Amino acid sequence: MLYFIVRKLFDQFDPSSIAQFTEKKLLSLKVNGNLLLSEPKLRAIVENAKQMLKVIKLSIQQPPSIVANCLWEAEFSGGCKHRQA
Repeated sequence: MLYFIVRKLFDQFDPSSIAQFTEKKLLSLKVNGNLLLSEPKLRAIVENAKQMLKVIKLSIQQPPSIVANCLWEAEFSGGCKHRQA
């Protein structure tokens, strides 16, 4: 049951929708009057959605090997050398 509530609150887990959550929407994610998650965790979910969209865009523009290298670099060195402006 909670799964369906969370799915509804997070727009069916659509990253393009979650990435556009406003401050008001973010702080309205409540179940039974309480925030679903802590505010920092909610903000992390929105930020993760934004980063996921960047990875999707990169994967469309670049060969798979570059995407894999970029993800590896981002994880272990804090950035991606193949990042495009």
